[in-house]
Amino acid sequence: MSEREIAQMFLTLASPSHFVQQLGFEPDSWQMDLMGSETPRIIIACGRQVGKSTVTGLKAYRKAKMSPGSLTLLISNSYRQSLLLFSKIEDAVRADPDKTLIEKMNLQELRLTNGSRIIAAPGKGETVRGFSGVDLLVIDEAAYVPDALYSAVSPMVAASGGQVILLSSPAGKTGFFWNIWDKGKDWERYKVRADECPRIPQTFLDDEKATIPDHVYRREYEAEFTEGLNSLVSYEDLKASMENDVKSIGDWSLDPADNRDRLPKVEALSG
Repeated sequence: MSEREIAQMFLTLASPSHFVQQLGFEPDSWQMDLMGSETPRIIIACGRQVGKSTVTGLKAYRKAKMSPGSLTLLISNSYRQSLLLFSKIEDAVRADPDKTLIEKMNLQELRLTNGSRIIAAPGKGETVRGFSGVDLLVIDEAAYVPDALYSAVSPMVAASGGQVILLSSPAGKTGFFWNIWDKGKDWERYKVRADECPRIPQTFLDDEKATIPDHVYRREYEAEFTEGLNSLVSYEDLKASMENDVKSIGDWSLDPADNRDRLPKVEALSG
């Protein structure tokens, strides 16, 4: 076999489609796009149970196998959540017919004989600051990760030029996850609704929609960045007020005197 034929065979084996087929995974179209994406910055806003953790785990495992000496770091708001994401790596290893590269695997770390590592780290800035030269940084449930933690880990890919993947269901229009989604430059965006996932029955979604508050349903299953019931002013109205010379925000006047009749009455307490 010629060097060209060997090189072509390696490229075929290394392709994302062949990789997931070898593991018996049948990806949705967006999952296949994510598997093959080399964009340095990726953000995924998605509904619950659409397969974000599974495909990210597969991507991380493929990175370790195909990039000798690489370091992948999995982080979430809690160590438990980081370990849950790492369990998707374990599933991929078990499904892999070729385990020749596996050197060591425990509940939080995978080491390969090619020098690559995947580590699930606690979601604490003081704990993860020691890592550097990260080739793939995955932040799960990123909408619930404090801004300070993101600031602590994002420099880890500065020197390595590594890839960053943020994945989460939305948690309101606040924090770094929302800011990146709203106006982050050079980020590849994926928005995946639960009704776009063929594994989630529509009857289940109909029951959920009839049971839980509308803003919760839209956030958890339609991947929308919604305000809660306690928000007096929407994000869009507030943003417009800062960009234009306006006298009101939504239904609320900027003159407090004009809002007196609209505020709740408080009865005086008598002793």
